[in-house]
Amino acid sequence: MKLKKAFTMIELIFVIVIIGILAAVAIPKLAATRTDAKVVKTVANLKQLLEDSKSYYTANGADIVANPTTAWGAVPWSKVTNAISFAVSKDIASNDVIKLDGEIGTPCFTITPDTTKTETRNNVEIPITVLTVTPENVGNQVCDNAQVEADAKGFFDLDAGTMDYIIGGSSVNL
Repeated sequence: MKLKKAFTMIELIFVIVIIGILAAVAIPKLAATRTDAKVVKTVANLKQLLEDSKSYYTANGADIVANPTTAWGAVPWSKVTNAISFAVSKDIASNDVIKLDGEIGTPCFTITPDTTKTETRNNVEIPITVLTVTPENVGNQVCDNAQVEADAKGFFDLDAGTMDYIIGGSSVNL
């Protein structure tokens, strides 16, 4: 009579305990990775929106009278940048306020176009166009981390709580 080889109950319990410990360590790491990905994507969308806006404004200007179909303010944001697909409101003019989604269904940044600002160069007031970036949903983990990351990359000033990003006028840095 041959005995059948099998695992003992103790061996099976040890295996289950080890799998449980590994799962307890791995699951929080996966959740943190998902949050980090949302933060990176939110900051990348902010950067794309700002850079695309500067390029569009430089190429088409803001004179709606001279350029009625493609001038800044005459076209919707969707013509200015692909990052608009990550905004809460998509079908608004490029001179309207836009809220940039933080990949969580609520905005992390508000971008406000302002064509009324000026800067002084050689005692002459020169009009400039800026996008003012302000925070939204402070206290939300994704938004807070995105704001810190955007500050580190120079797209937001965390200490000031806002940042003017020049897209048109004499101070555009190409």
